[in-house]
Amino acid sequence: MVADTQTREWTKDNQTKRIKEWLKSGKTLTSIQAYDMWGCTRIASRIYYLRSKGMMIETKMVRGKNRFGATCEYAEYFLSNP
Repeated sequence: MVADTQTREWTKDNQTKRIKEWLKSGKTLTSIQAYDMWGCTRIASRIYYLRSKGMMIETKMVRGKNRFGATCEYAEYFLSNP
């Protein structure tokens, strides 16, 4: 069980660092992008943590189409001062 906890903590820290660097480069990020690039399934949790550390991350709700062609909304994260 210890190995599983250590692996989770390493993955969480690694994902958080990658998200931070991505946003600092001036790019936007969605949950699908985070999953595709880094396997991050809890981007909202990582964003919450980064905000708690002082990063000025904003959220824009974007309207798009899902894989079935239905209209949906999703969050797009970006830095207010990259």
